[in-house]
Amino acid sequence: CALPICGEPSPAFVDEVVARYRNENPDWVVSIGGGSAVDTGKAISAMLPSGDSVVEYLECKDTKKHDGRKVPFIAIPTSSGTGAEATKNAVLSDIGRAGYKSSLRHDRFVPDIALVDPELTLSCPPDVTAACGMDALTQLLESYVSTKASPMTDALALSGLEYVAAGLLPSVENGAHDIEARSRMAYGALLSGSMRRLGSYPAWSRDALGQLIQRQRQRSAAALFRILPAAAVKGQVARDPAEERRQDRRPLRRHGVPRVQPGIADAFLAVLFIV
Repeated sequence: CALPICGEPSPAFVDEVVARYRNENPDWVVSIGGGSAVDTGKAISAMLPSGDSVVEYLECKDTKKHDGRKVPFIAIPTSSGTGAEATKNAVLSDIGRAGYKSSLRHDRFVPDIALVDPELTLSCPPDVTAACGMDALTQLLESYVSTKASPMTDALALSGLEYVAAGLLPSVENGAHDIEARSRMAYGALLSGSMRRLGSYPAWSRDALGQLIQRQRQRSAAALFRILPAAAVKGQVARDPAEERRQDRRPLRRHGVPRVQPGIADAFLAVLFIV
């Protein structure tokens, strides 16, 4: 059965799909699309075994702890942005003034199979390509300047940044024909998601903007990208002496490069398949 997904996944939608298909005992859940589709499939695969409401397991509610049981899950990304195909959480949101954005998280929620094929991103429109590319770029930068960074995550983040820097503009300007640029972006996005799994990504997913308006928040990331670092530089960051010495050994950080708070979401049209 195929289900279309429009916008960011909501807990209500996940609960509805789980209630509809749980008794059919699907063997696999397969998501084809952007970050929203992957996160939706991830949440559905996690909730099918129990049939509980996903709200009870969200980090902002934290009323129950998930045991990690799920229906096997395959992620097939058609964009290069959030790197959801490499993460262990599904971001869900409830839109409105009393809304929230929160994660369903467990180490076992990483997709069992991720098929990352740059050819699937060739038809991604330029505006969506640009928005998602800024998402990947920002996540990689956030990982690199994070206080949780390590030499290993730094090496991966810098590699991802190199590929995104070389591939972002060509994929926007000539993305329908430039498979090399698309390949670079697919690699960079995959690493940006891997940073979240490896622990160097600052975990902050409750962006106030996304709670109030239903839109592609990657575009907000692009607009805020030039503002957040400047604002962070002006802020006072408490650091212990050991952390200061650690930063002094890192050339890009010794002059006060900020720890930028993440606020980038996953969202655009995609299709979810339940087999």
